[in-house]
Amino acid sequence: MRIASELNGLSPATASDILATACLFFLPIYFEETPVNALAELLKDPTAHAILLTIGMAILILPMVALSIWYHRNIKETEGGRRLMGQQALTPPIAGSLSGFATGLSLGKAIEKGLYGDHARKMQHRVYWVTGLWLAALVIYFGLFIWADEINRQASIPAL
Repeated sequence: MRIASELNGLSPATASDILATACLFFLPIYFEETPVNALAELLKDPTAHAILLTIGMAILILPMVALSIWYHRNIKETEGGRRLMGQQALTPPIAGSLSGFATGLSLGKAIEKGLYGDHARKMQHRVYWVTGLWLAALVIYFGLFIWADEINRQASIPAL
């Protein structure tokens, strides 16, 4: 509270400069003693690295499998959903062809317009949210792996 009251009389620019400088000074000290560095130490062990990488692969695969099962079970509850799945089934997957991609794009636009009903549109929005959160979780999880590997890597010093 004392810091807030002392900063209260300063201009917003000066107060933000002081806080930014404090953050730049204290954040490295804070991260020296946090669980993030404990993660880097843990990942030095090859067994822990393999276990955590396996967990990462599960995060990569299992949510999309579960999302697919949920989608296919629930989309058929309405007439519009059954029409949507019938339309999708008319386009067989062809290896090396973009026809399935184009069909998926046009079906997505039709769902957004409400041509297959409100239920399909709401389900599609849930799929967007789940996929976005899944992608964010992957970026964070594997980003920590990349960061820890860089911290633990033995840097070679070039000869002059």
